[in-house]
Formats: sequence, structure tokens, C-alpha cells
Amino acid sequence: RYNHSKYMTFTNNNDISSSRSMPIRQLECDPFGNNGFVSLINESLFMYDFDNYKSPTYLNHFPRINQFALTTQSPLVALAHTQGLSLLDVREVTNPHIYETTHLLQSIEWINDTMIATGTQSTGLIQLFDIRMLNNNIISPVTQCHLHNNVSTKSLRYNSNLNDLYALDDMG
Repeated sequence: RYNHSKYMTFTNNNDISSSRSMPIRQLECDPFGNNGFVSLINESLFMYDFDNYKSPTYLNHFPRINQFALTTQSPLVALAHTQGLSLLDVREVTNPHIYETTHLLQSIEWINDTMIATGTQSTGLIQLFDIRMLNNNIISPVTQCHLHNNVSTKSLRYNSNLNDLYALDDMG
């Protein structure tokens, strides 16, 4: 019923429907009350509404995207990619605002409506960003810590009841 490949006809001059495409890398329910879901396949972000299943309500290609994060407290979708952190304002999906960091991001997690935690791809660096501290489309970390050297942060999860941030790296 929700056929992603129908909307992804060409990638590097190859027809996706005839070649083997990557599986859905991330799938989450829409926290904005729109009765839908958000998914990431290949390097494309899809937003679907269950009431309008004929086509996605939003579709955009983000080169080298690794993960996205949603929160009920903000209309922003945080995107982690090799160029850094991007924030997509879903109220204006035709004109996304992008703010970049300087690290190759692997994972991302909202802490609250203004704080985002990010994990890097190969340096073991975890950073916290306050999105209120934007300066000329550049966002700088509020604080950071290092895991072991040369590890990738595979996943970040925040427990709001305990106020704890958990990190999973490629060493387990």
C-alpha cells in the first residue's frame, strides 16, 4: 500500500524498481498528530499520512543521511548526515532550513524541545546542541564527551524520567 520505490525511479541513472534497493533503514510514527509515519529509505525521507495513502505528503533526498529524530515538543525533524546536523521545519517542508555542524554524524536523539544529542561516525564524540544558539546557519555544541577513540556511535537514547542519555557504539 505504501510503495516507496514508486517515487524513487532514478538513482545514479539506474532504475530502482529493477535493481535491488536498500531496505527501510528507519521507520517511526508521526509524533505531530498527523496520523501517519516517517521513514528513511536509501537517502530519501518520506512522510506519509494514513488518510492520503496514494502518495507521500513529503519526500526529499538528503545525500549521505544516516538517521532522523522526531519529537512531539517541536515541529523540527533533526537529520544526522555526514555533513553534520540539519533541522527540517515540517511546517515549511518546501523550504527546509538547514544548520550544519562540522562532524560526520551517525546518530541523533532529541533531549527536549531545544536540545539535541548527536553521535559521530568514527571519533567517539557525543555532543549536545541547543538549537536556540544558531549563529549564521552554524550551530555549535553546548557540551561534549568522548567514548573510546575510533568508534562510531550507533544509537543514542534519552530517558526523560531518569535524565540519562544512553549511547551504543560499534564495540557494544
